[in-house]
Amino acid sequence: NMLPNARIGVAHGQMSEKMLEDVIMKLYDGEYDILIATTLIESGIDLPLANTIIVLNSDMLGLAQLYQLRGRIGRSDRLAYAYFTYNPNKILTEDAYKRLDAIMEFSELGSGFKIAMRDLEIRGAGNVLGKEQHGHMEKVGYDMYCKLLDEAVKSLKGEGKKQELPLKVDIVCPAYIPEDYMAGQEERIKAYSEISEISNLGDIEILSKQYEEAFGKLPQQIEYLMKIALIKNLCLIIGAKRVLLDNNNAKIFMHKTQDIVPKAVAKTIENYKDYAVLRFEEVPIIVFDIKNKNLKDKLDFVIMFLIECTNV
Repeated sequence: NMLPNARIGVAHGQMSEKMLEDVIMKLYDGEYDILIATTLIESGIDLPLANTIIVLNSDMLGLAQLYQLRGRIGRSDRLAYAYFTYNPNKILTEDAYKRLDAIMEFSELGSGFKIAMRDLEIRGAGNVLGKEQHGHMEKVGYDMYCKLLDEAVKSLKGEGKKQELPLKVDIVCPAYIPEDYMAGQEERIKAYSEISEISNLGDIEILSKQYEEAFGKLPQQIEYLMKIALIKNLCLIIGAKRVLLDNNNAKIFMHKTQDIVPKAVAKTIENYKDYAVLRFEEVPIIVFDIKNKNLKDKLDFVIMFLIECTNV
């Protein structure tokens, strides 16, 4: 009754992809003034003009869901309002009160990490990641904590930790995540973490598709960053000490070991004899004759060489 002329769209999980797409596009184009939806819209929708969200029965949702829903509004310079409602006659659980209190407390930009830690505090996650471990994890970060935990588990199982020799990467190219492509600091930190774990070409393909669907065409800087991450991780496998790649040089310096170089590396050098040669200075050095290639082709060439080294 308050908005008699409002044009209303509806979105829910039972609709086909085409129907959902039509509703969202009409919302983008201004054909709808109001969208009535399930929690389906909690992520992946960027509506700069949306300035108000009203969530019904918010006590039934998780803290992460509440945070994502709140993030659907206020995505431009417009003042935005988020109303999280619940039935006043209903007795809320202690956790529900904590979740609603947290979503009100952490309202500033960059609150995602605080929200995640509070969510973990409320829910717990078993004995390993429960309250007694929460403080340690908050200090070192979730990713590092998981790595330390994995090492501890392997140690208890008698598997031991594989020694990882130090590696220096000197590759001269613009490799980073532009802020105008991925504006959120938390999103960029998460992406850097994902990219650092790239171990094969399939990982690059998966992440590229994922980022393009969420943020648009992948910038060249991120393409370079992904390839450098892959080169680094492959070099760790073959026991490289340093990678040098610039306009005039393309070299991989190897650590001194009992073997001159790993057998797989020696065999690959033989296969690439027209472009790669093994030299000896203080350490064995693989020198590539690829000066005439552009930067992208140089990266691709070194990647293919390293893949063959690790697959032989």
